[in-house]
Amino acid sequence: MMCFSDFPIPAHFPNYMHNSLIMDYFRMYADHFRLTKHIRFNTKVLQVKQRSDFSHSGQWDVETENKDGKKEKHIFDAVMICIGHHCYPQLPLHDFPGTSRGQHEGQV
Repeated sequence: MMCFSDFPIPAHFPNYMHNSLIMDYFRMYADHFRLTKHIRFNTKVLQVKQRSDFSHSGQWDVETENKDGKKEKHIFDAVMICIGHHCYPQLPLHDFPGTSRGQHEGQV
């Protein structure tokens, strides 16, 4: 159910995969389609906001910071939010009034 239509999960992988096998599959996909050159690892996203002309361009301003502290600004046509579901969950509960960490622990 979770494989990419253009890259089937290897037949020897079990139906209910451990997160380490899911990560292996993602790496195989990225390697197969030569996507790793487009991925920035160890990079923090500082800000994502719609551009001032968003209603016409549909573009986003994104500010990042690499592991050495170098900040960069980018313009993108689309933004995807990936929260680390298969590794370490990021729960920005402080951004949602009325929630508390204690109410949501263990609910990932």
